[in-house]
Amino acid sequence: MFWETKGITARLTVTHLAALTKSKKRGKGEKVHMRISYIDEFLELYKCVNFNEAARNLFISQSTLSKHIKALEEDLGVKLFNRDKYYSELTIQGNEFYNYAVQISKAYKAAQDQFANEAVAKGRFLVGGLMDSAREVDWLNRATRTMRKTHPQFSPMFIPSGVNSPMGELISGNLDALVFAHEEYGKSNDASSLIEAIPLKRVPLMALVSKESPLATLPHVKAEDLKRKTFIHMMGPRMQSGWKNVEGFLTGLHIEYDTRLVPIMSMYDYPSVELAENEVLLIPRCELAPGEHSEDALSEDTVTLPIAEQTAYTPLHLIYRKDAAPSYIEEFADVLKRTPLFAAACPNFACL
Repeated sequence: MFWETKGITARLTVTHLAALTKSKKRGKGEKVHMRISYIDEFLELYKCVNFNEAARNLFISQSTLSKHIKALEEDLGVKLFNRDKYYSELTIQGNEFYNYAVQISKAYKAAQDQFANEAVAKGRFLVGGLMDSAREVDWLNRATRTMRKTHPQFSPMFIPSGVNSPMGELISGNLDALVFAHEEYGKSNDASSLIEAIPLKRVPLMALVSKESPLATLPHVKAEDLKRKTFIHMMGPRMQSGWKNVEGFLTGLHIEYDTRLVPIMSMYDYPSVELAENEVLLIPRCELAPGEHSEDALSEDTVTLPIAEQTAYTPLHLIYRKDAAPSYIEEFADVLKRTPLFAAACPNFACL
């Protein structure tokens, strides 16, 4: 199979395409979802030939990088690196795969540029966000259908932000808007003059705990239940807003707590977080309904609990660049406000 775009032709074998699309079972029902970002991680590791250094450059943990490279190796059916605790080196197959990886990465980026340029030319609206939750994607699609009743040409392109900073993508001009959890974006920051944020909803937080935790048997979690617990401090795209909102909730209730840094790039990384008895991971409730155990989203050793405190929420905003906003931006924000996010999952909580 050949993939040609913008003068770049990459020969992709069925095996290499499988490396980008297949999922494999791991451990206790956990899945590894193949992503194009694994190719770029391989290229960084090829350059460094050092897992710790490559992980630092990629802003992920060494264990996460190892897991991604192992998944790539399993799908390709070859070993790309020989490694032990202190040493790693490229294999012959690793050197051979490098040329394919460069072509795949270039072709994918060229396709992204081409589609983005086509979108701009057609007047489309590029909207980014984490968008790894089926509920969030469905919510955006329903809002889009509503908008098309009055604006038939309305055709936003929703772009998952991947490993990059969503706010950075917006400010750099790669996106026109974000649907994102957002607090006051530093008024002293020069970028604050470039963007505008329209509040959409307050999405309640819920707690993920181990089945061995004393909290696991409670019907819901109160503020006093969270005192002196260790909270998972998310690294990656979720760190910018996700942790800041959790931190604001905890400090606002004067809760003493410890933290543990864990790289979490998307909701599909939740199963890889092994929670100790005293640890808690707080996430927006739109990603998973209380008590719901999706094979893709949770470890079987994890319990989800609603939080009773009304201040436990993530503020969801439509954030846009002032110089790129279409005339209907405020109308789109109003439609997003009126479109239920997850009413069926949490009928007793009003999402503002």
